[in-house]
Amino acid sequence: MVSNSLIYESYNSGEDSNYSSFVFMTLALVKELVKLDNTESDTIRMIIKNFQLQNPVACNWKDIFKQVYHIHRFFLHQTFRLRSGHQTVLPSENLTFQGIFNNYFQALRTLMPLG
Repeated sequence: MVSNSLIYESYNSGEDSNYSSFVFMTLALVKELVKLDNTESDTIRMIIKNFQLQNPVACNWKDIFKQVYHIHRFFLHQTFRLRSGHQTVLPSENLTFQGIFNNYFQALRTLMPLG
């Protein structure tokens, strides 16, 4: 991690060819959203589905970030500086993709029952 985390908002963020900084930032976002009373599964679904469904692009992603996650991105940048390494952001060992999407599919079935 670098001391100025705003550099990660640029496509020209340096020599991070294996995306380790992106993974760290994503997992740090998960941890912060869990602190705001979201489940780990719901939070990951918000990141990989809900945020992307809003079609974020360079001109609107900051507003979409705030709308979807209900936090300002600068708050997240502050937490990057407080974390000491990857051990502080590792997901739970029992987290699965099935668990992430299970509640979502159950909700869909409730809203749109088959037959």
